[in-house]
Parts: sequence; C-alpha cells; structure tokens
Amino acid sequence: MEERQKRALTRARSKLLKDLDVADVLDHLLSKEIIHHDDYDVIKAKETRKERVAALLTLLPQRGPQAFEELVEGLRPNNSWLADELESQLNELNDSSSTSAADELNNVMRAGAVPTLPAFHVPRQVYTEAVRAELRELKEGRFLAVHGMAGIGKSVCVNHALRDAELVFSHFPGGVFWVSVGQADTDVLINKVQALCERLSDDQATALLPPTIEIAVEKLRKLLNQPALRNCLLVLDDVWKPDVLAVFDLGASVLVTTRDAALVERFEGRAAMVQMKDGFSLAESQELFAKRLGIPKQDLPREATDIHRRCGGVPMVIALLCSYLAGKRRHRESRDRWQKCLDNLRSANYEKLRMQSSAHENVTDAIELSVNSLDDEHAEYFRRLAVFGADINIPRQVLCTYWKMTADDVDDCMLYLVKKSLVQEMEDSKLDTVSYSMHDLVIDYMTKKYTPDEKRELHALLLDRYLEACGGDYGRLPDDEYILWFIGHHVHGAGRYELFPSLYFSLAFVGNKLRATGPSDLLNDYRKYAAFLDQGGKDSRRRDFENFVRTAGHRLPALPLPPSAVRDPSAAVVQLALCERDVSAVYEAASRVARTAGDQLFFRWCNKEAMRWSHVLLTKVFSGPVCDVVFTLAQDNLALTAYGDGHIKLWNVVTGDEHPSFYGHTERVQQLTVSPDGSRFVSASDDQTLKIWDLEAAVRAAYVSSGQRSPSPRVRPSSGAFLFPEAAPRDDSLLTLRGHRAAVLCVDWSPDGAHLLSGDVEGTFKLWDVLGGPLFEKEKAHNGHITCCTFSPDSTYFATGAADGRVRLWSTRDASLLYTFSQHHLRVISLSLSKDNNSIVSVADNEIFCWVWDTSRRPSRDYVEVKMQAPNEHDLYLCSRLSRDQRQLVVGTSSNMYETWDLLERRVISTQRGFAGSVTSLVFSHDGERLLAGAGDMVTSCSLTRTPKVEDSLQPLFSARFASPDPSSLVVAAITSNNGVQGQLDRELMVLRGLDGTIVTTTKPVGEKICITEINQAGTMVAFGCEDGSVGVYEIAVASASRAEPNILGKHSQRVISLQFGPDGAVVSGSEDRNMKVWWPDRTNVTCSGNDGAVTQVGLYDSSEGLLAVSCSRDGTLKVYLAASGKLLSAHVAHSGSTVTCYRIVRLAAAARANGTSGRGESPCPPDLVVVTAAVDGKVKMTRLSTGAVVKSFTLDQGPVRTFQLSGDGSLLVTGHDDGDVVVTRTDILCPPLVLKLHQSWVHDLAVSPDGRTIVSVGDCLAWWRLSNKQCTPEHGRLSAQAPGSPRLRPPEKQYFSYWSGRPVEPPAGGGVTAELRQVFAFRGTLARRLAVDDDWTTLVTIDDAGVLYVLQVM
Repeated sequence: MEERQKRALTRARSKLLKDLDVADVLDHLLSKEIIHHDDYDVIKAKETRKERVAALLTLLPQRGPQAFEELVEGLRPNNSWLADELESQLNELNDSSSTSAADELNNVMRAGAVPTLPAFHVPRQVYTEAVRAELRELKEGRFLAVHGMAGIGKSVCVNHALRDAELVFSHFPGGVFWVSVGQADTDVLINKVQALCERLSDDQATALLPPTIEIAVEKLRKLLNQPALRNCLLVLDDVWKPDVLAVFDLGASVLVTTRDAALVERFEGRAAMVQMKDGFSLAESQELFAKRLGIPKQDLPREATDIHRRCGGVPMVIALLCSYLAGKRRHRESRDRWQKCLDNLRSANYEKLRMQSSAHENVTDAIELSVNSLDDEHAEYFRRLAVFGADINIPRQVLCTYWKMTADDVDDCMLYLVKKSLVQEMEDSKLDTVSYSMHDLVIDYMTKKYTPDEKRELHALLLDRYLEACGGDYGRLPDDEYILWFIGHHVHGAGRYELFPSLYFSLAFVGNKLRATGPSDLLNDYRKYAAFLDQGGKDSRRRDFENFVRTAGHRLPALPLPPSAVRDPSAAVVQLALCERDVSAVYEAASRVARTAGDQLFFRWCNKEAMRWSHVLLTKVFSGPVCDVVFTLAQDNLALTAYGDGHIKLWNVVTGDEHPSFYGHTERVQQLTVSPDGSRFVSASDDQTLKIWDLEAAVRAAYVSSGQRSPSPRVRPSSGAFLFPEAAPRDDSLLTLRGHRAAVLCVDWSPDGAHLLSGDVEGTFKLWDVLGGPLFEKEKAHNGHITCCTFSPDSTYFATGAADGRVRLWSTRDASLLYTFSQHHLRVISLSLSKDNNSIVSVADNEIFCWVWDTSRRPSRDYVEVKMQAPNEHDLYLCSRLSRDQRQLVVGTSSNMYETWDLLERRVISTQRGFAGSVTSLVFSHDGERLLAGAGDMVTSCSLTRTPKVEDSLQPLFSARFASPDPSSLVVAAITSNNGVQGQLDRELMVLRGLDGTIVTTTKPVGEKICITEINQAGTMVAFGCEDGSVGVYEIAVASASRAEPNILGKHSQRVISLQFGPDGAVVSGSEDRNMKVWWPDRTNVTCSGNDGAVTQVGLYDSSEGLLAVSCSRDGTLKVYLAASGKLLSAHVAHSGSTVTCYRIVRLAAAARANGTSGRGESPCPPDLVVVTAAVDGKVKMTRLSTGAVVKSFTLDQGPVRTFQLSGDGSLLVTGHDDGDVVVTRTDILCPPLVLKLHQSWVHDLAVSPDGRTIVSVGDCLAWWRLSNKQCTPEHGRLSAQAPGSPRLRPPEKQYFSYWSGRPVEPPAGGGVTAELRQVFAFRGTLARRLAVDDDWTTLVTIDDAGVLYVLQVM
C-alpha cells in the first residue's frame, strides 16, 4: 500500500473501528484476492467486532496499493459513508495545499502513538513552556526528565508541550514516538520495543517478536540509525525503574516522565530535568471544574475553592471529584453535592492510606466518593475486583470467566469503571487484547474496605467459575496469563484446602502450569502449600512430584503441543512422566492415564531402569546467559550466579528458590570469587570495575526468607525479573574498586584474605588490598587479554594466564616476575595451583598442562612438564575447576559437555553430555558431592556420588538390528564415550541385547578411535571402522561374557565412513581415501578404486554375474564393481556441481517395470535397484543403477537435505532439513508437498513405515507423525522412466502443517497428504542422530548426545 493510502487509512481508523462490520467487506476482499482464506479465518476468530476490524486494518497495508481501492469498493454497498471518508482523506493528502501544519502535526502524533489529549484538561502553561524550552536544547543522546509525584499531571503536560508544530518540525524532524512504560518486566518491554520497531519501519522482518531484550534493543538501534529517523524524539512515559533508560540509551533524544528523580542521575552530564512540584493552582482547579461540569467558571460555588485548598490541588483528586460531581448532575442541582464532597474530604470517617502525605490520604477519600457514586450493578463488579492483588494485570479473558460475560460486556463494564478513574485500561500487544489494573491506592482501599469473609466468598466464586469453565479437567484451565499463576492463592483464599492434592498431583494440571509458568513457580507452590499437600504426613506424593518438576520440568515448555492436545491436553506431560522410575508416584499417575487414553499414543521406555536417576539433581533456567557460578561458603545449598546484564543472583541449588539480586554493575559480570571467610565476595565486570559485596547479610536474609511460606499471591516472575528488581538500589555493593582502563576479565581473593588480584583485556593486572587500595599495577604483563589469575595457597605468589598462551608466576611481595611457562599455543582459560605449592595446572583452548617442580615447595625452573591433549580436536575448552583433593579436573567444552580428568593417570575418566549449550562455568560444592555446570541460560546441579552407568558410556552414532520379528531380539552396537576402568576413550564397542538394554559384550581396545559400526542381519556379528582406516569384526556373545577380541581385517589409508554386511559374511567399506574395499570371510580383500570423492555409501548385491559392489561418492558419482575382482562395470553421475549430503540404495518394483520398457537389459545390475541422492542445493534424485537414468528429480525450497527415507512402495519421499522442516513429497503423482514444522534444529534421521502412514523424525526430539493420503490426479500413471536430461518434477506449491492450530491443514483441492502429530518424546540430552525401528513398528531405538539409550515401545 502506498504511503498516502496508509496515511488515509490511519486517519479514518477511528471511524472504521466505530462503525465497520468486517462481514460487509471480507467476502469482497477475498474474491479480489486481497486476503487469503487463512487471513479470513484469523480475522473471523477474533472475539469482538473492534478486534476483527483492527486485525483487518493491520493486514491491509501489507497487501499492495490495490488493497485500498478494493476496500473502498467493498464499503460502497452498505457503508458508503465510510468509503466517502476514505476517499476524502486520500484526496486531502493528494492536495498538498489543503494539509495544514496542524494536520501534519496530528499525523506525526498519530504515527508516533502519542496519546490523544484528554477531553477535559487544563494546560499548565508554566510547566508546558519549561518543557518546551528544555526540548529546544535537547540534543541526540541526551535525556530530559519530567519529575513529579503521582497524579501531578506529568504525562498530560508533556503531551500538551508536544502540540507545537514549530518545535516538532524544527527540532525533531524524525518524528515523535511515545512508549508507555510503567512497571514493565522484560517480556512486556520486549513487546513495547517491538511495537516501537513496527512503528518505525514497514519491513515485515520487524514483525517477528525478538526472543530476548538484547535482540530487541539491537533491532531498535539499527532502525534509529537510519537517516530518516535521525533527530527523532522518544518519549518514555511513567518510568519506574532505572534500568529501562539503559535499554533506550541508543543515541536518540529521550524525554522521560517519572516519579523518581534518581533515575537520570546515572546520566550525569547528559540529562536535564523539569520538576513539577505543585498541583493545580486555584485558577487551574476552577478551570477543570468548569470544563468538566459545563458551567461558567464564575458560577462555581465557593466550595470549589475550599475543595481545592483541602486537597492541595492534586490533579488526580480534582479529576476524581470532577467525575463524581459530573455523575450527580442528573440529580438535584444544588450546592448540597459540593458541600458533601467537602464534608467527606474533611471527615475522618474513611480509612486512610498508610502514607505521610495528606494529599494521598485525600486521594483515598476521593476514591471512596467515586465508589459510592457507582450504581448497584457496577458497585458489585468493582467489589469483585478485590480478589486481585497489587501489581497484577487482569487480562480481559479472566474477567470473562469470572463474571461469565462476553468480551464486549466486560469492556463496557470496565469502561464505566475506567471513566470513574478507578481502573486503568492497557492494550496488550502480545496477546492482542486489553488488560486492566488498579492503582496501588485503589488496591489498598479495597484491602481495608472488605472483610475476610467477603474476600473468602470472592475467592470461592472465582475458583468455581474457572472449574466450571474447564469442566473439572485441570489440564484445560485456560492459559490466560493469570489463573495458572495464582490458582493456589485462590484455593487458599477460598479455604478449599481439599483441592490442593487433586490439583498439584494431577499431571494434567502440572503440565498445564509448567507450560504457562515454568518449573520455579510450581516448585514454589509445592513448598508453599506443603502442609495441605502432605495432609499431616498421610500423603507422600509431593516429594516425587517435586523431583519430577525439578529435574524434568524445564523440558516440557520447550516441547510443542501435538494436535491431540485438543482432545487430551495432558498427553505431553504424561509422556514425560512415563520416563520416571516405576516406583515413582509420578509414573504411577502417568500409567493410569496411559491405560485409559484410548487412541492417544504413548511410549514405554523399556530400559530406563538401567539408567542412573540421581545424577541431575536440578536444572535451573535463568532469564539470561550465565557468565559464572560459585557456591557460598555458608552452606552448599546456596550459590551465586552472574549474568550478562551485570546483576548477580543468590539462589538455592536444592529448591531453585531465588533470593534478592545484587545490583551495581552496568555491564557483563565476568567472574565471582568468595572471600576465604565467606563473609564477602568480589566481582569483575566489563564496566572496568571490581565490586565487593556483603555476602554474609545476603545469606542471613536468605535463611529468613526461606522460612516464610505464607500462602500469599506470588507476583508473576518473568525473564525480566533481573532487569526490573523490586525497589532496586543503584548500587548494593560495599565498595567499588576503580583503576582498570578496560574490561576486567578475572579476579581472585588471596587465601590469607589480605589481597585481591585482577586482570583486564589490555594485559594489565592489579594487586589490591582488601580495602580497595591499589598496591601494584603491571601494564602489558601479557601481550593479550589476561583471562585468568590465581593465588598460591600460601598467598606468597600468584599466577596469570592470557590469550598469548603464556602462564606467568609473580611475587605477591613486590609483583616481580618469577617464571614464564610458554608451552601453550592457544589462549589459557584457567589456572589452578596445588595446595602443597609444588605444581600448577593450566588449561588452554585444546590442551592441559601440569607443571611440577621440586619438593622445595617454591617455584623452580627445574619443572616437569606433563601435557594432556583434548581427545576431540574439534572441541574447545572454555572453563575448568580443580577438585578439593586436587586429583580430578573438570573441564567444560564447546561441544555441550564436560570432561572429568584424572590428573595422576592423565586420562579422561568420565564425560557428561547433553547440556543446552557450551559449558562456560563449573564449580564443585565444598563437600565434593555436587557440581554446578552453567550452559547457556541454565545451571545444572549434578551429583558426583553415583557411579557412571550406561548413559555415560555411549555415543549417539550406533547401529541396531532386530534379529527376528520378536522385539526382544534387539541388538545394539554402540561406541563407548568413556570407560572408567581402562580409560581407552572411544576405542571400544559395547553390545546391548534385548528391550532392557542388557550389556552382553564389550570389545577389547582397538588401535584407533572407532567411528562407525554395522550389525549383520542375524544379529551375530558387528563390523566396525576406525579413524585410521582399520576395519574389523567380532562375534556377539549370546550372554554376558568377557571382553571380546576384535578381528582386524585390514586398513584403508584414511577414515572409514561407510560400512555394510553382504551375503555370506562379506563386509564392504568406504573411506575418505576414495576407495571401497570388499572383505571376505577368508581374510582376503578386494579394492575397488577410481572414485572421485570420499565413498559415503556402499552395498553388496547379487546379480547374474555374481556379487556386485556399489559405491556412492560425495561428489555425486555412482559406480558398480564386480566384488570378486574389483572390476569397474559402470559409472554414473547423479549430481554435478553440488556436494551430496546423503544416499540411499533401495529396491523399487516400479523401477524394475519401467526398466523393462527401456530396451536396455544388458546391465548386470538388478533392474529394481535405485540410488536416491540428496545434495546441499536441495535437489533429490532417484537414479536407476542399471542404466543411469534419472527416474525422478525434485528441488525442495527448504535447502540442504540432511536425511531422507522412502516409503515401502516408493510413493512417498520424506526429507529432513537444516531448519527442522520435515517435507513429505509424493513421487508417483503430481501433488503439493507437505511441510511438517516442529523441530527447531537439524532433522538428523527419519523412518517411514512400510505402508507409508507413519513417520518418525529425530533431531532435538523424537516426533511420531500419522499420515493420511488423499486422491491426487496422476501425472503419467505410475512411476515412469525419464532420460537424465528430462524436465524435473517440481511441486507447484507448498502446504504447511501447524501443530498450534490443533488440526491438520488440508492441502488445496486436488489431493495431497495430511499429517497429524501424535506424540513428541523429549530426550535427556539435546538431540539424537540415528533411529532404528522394528518391522512391526512397535519398538524404536535411539541414543542421544548425553549418551542415554532409549528403547521405546508403543503402549
């Protein structure tokens, strides 16, 4: 839509919202293809008429210039006046001479969402001119604060000051943009920043909601840097928290209205202030009375003057009394109503707020008067609002349920209360609805006004209405942004204590609440209402449910709800609960649900009892990236976590409880260190400072708060809790140490408690005394960032490590250099000095050194160097911690895991995989029984007292075979990740048999790292290939046996990447050396050479000329050899110019029939043998191996294909892609593809049932899809042959499946495939790479990146 059309639509928006019914125009717009069927459904689904009109007006500007003309045309038949209005507005804009400066100013105000001035307002000229004068001097990057008490009229004053065309056009040509901030948390602020971005740009990319405040701010920064938006003004209205200003400190001019003058003190030198100290003057109060009541100013009674003097002219009070008096005008016109106002203001009969200001006491009196003026109906609705607590937004839908009203009726009722100044209305752009709130003064008034019995009655009423709405099914309680947060509060408030067990031990409710609130709020409820849940010790289920939520609750919100959730909303949480131990009350509850679930699909985890259950004690999700974590010394239940935004959180590692944060740093906190006596801690930050904090007082406060479990409403937490702390002071620290001229990366506290040591990015270290005085400074101590520093146990010397790879020892006495260790080649990330002063352990990006000197316990040049190399050359070490006994070193890596090294034996003894991101912080508890690991925005508490079992020993690349139709014939061959006895990392195979995953065989170590395995059809032998090119086999024992001796058959010159068994025990392997080898049982072998790329797929097949060996290379070539001699029979090119990502060699009967018509029967290849190849360019080709003809070719818009599968008859091609899409394409007939959107990252493997009705996809989770086929128009009947150069079959359009809609999305008329997501299974780790399914499709096998084996059976 053209800009002038958009402006015309904006000008007419209010009239359209008032009069238009979208039913009058939707059919016309649909017929003209301005909107689509999906748009039609979305608009019609809105609850109220206004919301439907708003949705249409939001959509139309995106649909081109024709959209405006067709809207006008559609309005003609039934809404001609609206059509005329639109054309009139457009004509005015076309005639530039008719657009006055006032009109243009109004356009700017509307475009910037500047609120309309109140219908009755009084310009306060003194303050208005003061604001304008400051605005004329306001430069880019500077702030202007308008400060004053609540109700003083700051927002109206600023709004009025902006109604100056000369001021706006001369000083802010980029526009004026208004943001109503209030007490916004990060989630709300993200939405506000997003809304501002959408006003600043028409780019559709800005319509995507940013996941974090940092991304939202960066998006806003880029927009504000555009030339058209330079010299704009941002107005931040009603700012409460200082951190909000940092979000908008982006170089633009900013005006702030606030009650707190301290907000702008941090911008000293860049901020000006206008103080609104006084209320209305007598003349201003009289003017407002006269305007609001519609009487001449000179006719006001003398009581008007007395009222002004009594309330001090507070604008809020005058406005409330005006509303009260205006409501009385329809009654007897006399001075009695004025006298009554005055008498009530003077009277002491009303409850007074607990404030010192008499003005606020008078506000309470004014509230009483307004309440008493309500009619009986609205007075009752106002009374019912007393059930809601302070600082809570009440979404419209909550009141719809509570009052049993339609949305329109709720809006009408609340509008009445809004006009009475008792309720505030707010638009919620996130939910596309409105919500309501009450001023704290009103809340306090209601708290005093109504008795406990009245409140109990109201709690019970609200509770009953919700239970009625969900039909008693707690899983169907609506996620309306309220009830799932506060239902426990209302149950307690109603005295309905018997409901607690039925609620909190219901998996339906647990799953519903976890999705809405996350684990922490639910854990808080379990502890808060423990007395009611335990029923005097008679009920023991709470501990099991708490443990379930603590260890697994964070997985559920990340999982999508399958469409079956419409029928059974508890399906996802029940599946998660079925993974608990069989003795758990949670598992028992899940089993009961699964047994009565009808056709709902669930998986039974057959081998779960072999898993170690208590390794992960708690997973805590934080609101931002975790930079460092340390235990306090007071007890091992409390830890400190540092965030990227500069604040530090104290929390309980057992319960997940969060205690008040430490605020003071303005940028990322890099490291925390606790003092030796545990009373203080120090932090190092990118803001170039160190800060010392009072830890002892914080721990003491945490003890006190942990004992307070009063059942009171909990203000909804959010990811913004750290950004907007309650009453957060500007700096909580005891002492700030300044002196660094760059970001400080590390800090340590000397063991004797006397010194602090810090290092920065310029290579400078500083030695301080604990009172903050600098003792020594060494500039350029390293030629790069100083990344780590530590004191010796006796505090006599210290060590520094840096990005230059050097480790240096220095004397504490005079900061002189003692020694330099230069063996590291990369950045040093961690240092640890032994407590006996004779060694130091240094960790670099990919290596570990241990320096040991003589027994004099002093550093010596005669040291012994011990080097330990990272086992995986692709990993980077990011952090490390030395155990208290100094025997073990735990190292976090970039591959989402940590390793535990035995320093004496110089080997890795265990690994823990499956974290949500790179492990960037680690710390041992003081008793050595726990380890905290920080990765991404999570901290995981891990137990160190359990012996590692299967899940610590397997890699996600494995092979599996069902030797017979009986699922118990399962055999799994997996590569071990670690072995705690032998220590031969990745050099062994483990074979497990049966549904319970019993270990039957482990091989003895082989020479090099095993990288691929394969099991023969009978399940009796395993073949393996190694990094050094070795190929071997060994027999699988029937029962548990001693370690098997592998039989090494021979070697390639490079890594083995493909492996298959053939007839009669033959094995074929492919390698990166571009050769394929056939290994015969008699230990002879044949080399098939001549491939042009790494051989990524191999196979052995019978033919008329004997056994054929087939190779597929990464460059897209296919070659056929005689297996007995290695003679090349044929070569074909399936792809050229693109790297092939995956192959499948399949047998298709249709291909054999098509081959029979080709006239080429001389090839020895079986006629039904087809090679399917996929490449990074999104192309998939089906090539007949006997002729090289391309049977079919597809180009998929999703880009690189990472895996694919064909149905049994070859009619369905299912592909998995980098972006998580699963695409289903018909190969035999012309139909649009179906795109299944679920996974958030790579789809690593797929399985398709023989009948083509079921798909299982594996990546960040396991998903089970059910397909149904519709009749399609055949292209040329069945599968037909095409010449290699024939045109490709390219599907004409895509059809998407959305699990959010709760139903399959039908393809367009003409046929296709529909899909339903039946179940999602969450892994303990973050992803799985391979999948095996039995022939009956009742058993699935996979291993995730945490090393956990899953043998799943359909229940």
